[in-house]
Amino acid sequence: MWHNYSFDRHVLQNHGLAVHGLGADTIHMARLWDTSRLQKEGYSLSALTGALLNRPKITMKELFGKPAVLKDGSEGKAIIVPALEELQRNTTNQRNEWIEYSVYDAQATWELRNELETRLRNMQWQDSRSLYDFYVQYWVPFAELLTDMEHRGIYVDTQYLASLEPKANEDIRVAEERFRQWAVKYCEAAKYMNVSSGPQKQHFLFAPATNRISGEVWPRERIFKVSQQPSSKAAITHDTQSCSFVRWLVLNVHICVR
Repeated sequence: MWHNYSFDRHVLQNHGLAVHGLGADTIHMARLWDTSRLQKEGYSLSALTGALLNRPKITMKELFGKPAVLKDGSEGKAIIVPALEELQRNTTNQRNEWIEYSVYDAQATWELRNELETRLRNMQWQDSRSLYDFYVQYWVPFAELLTDMEHRGIYVDTQYLASLEPKANEDIRVAEERFRQWAVKYCEAAKYMNVSSGPQKQHFLFAPATNRISGEVWPRERIFKVSQQPSSKAAITHDTQSCSFVRWLVLNVHICVR
């Protein structure tokens, strides 16, 4: 049983230890149980044990962290964690804490796996089977296959890829231009958009809106820095029915929505 099987398996393989026989990965099980946690609490061992077992993992930084020592000998604000060798060999005041910390991961992973199995068994899949049946049938062998691929790698014909690059770049240019032509129908300043910018597209397509998780409010209009400059350095003001007010300043795009 693992928490993040891919990472641990590769670490062991790098030391010459071949690992076979995946029983379960609690990260995979948790993602199948609740796909929305990625944008909220996440899938770390600490977050999952806190939510499902009511006993969150204490981080190494909290247990073993020490203030960094400044040049004048005083303690700084930064917290550093000693080297693993130092923690393992420290027989004075941290050995017991190190052993407890090391054992907790294994114990928590096992208990978390049992809790997630129970929850997945209570979620219907098909033909009276549960999502745990789905996990065992499909996700476990697929996870094993992916880590095999990651370890061995896959052959890539670099010359063939290089020959495709010009066509791929042209396809990108055409697609971006098609998007801009569509966007300009609703907001003239969209012709200056960086279509690779997530925040710009997000604001153009969805604002005004409120982030349900953070509570952040996206206003109807927002100014973005861009690299292109208009032919005239004068500010451009435009009013249309679709775009209530758009102002273009040098190196700034003011984007609003329908």
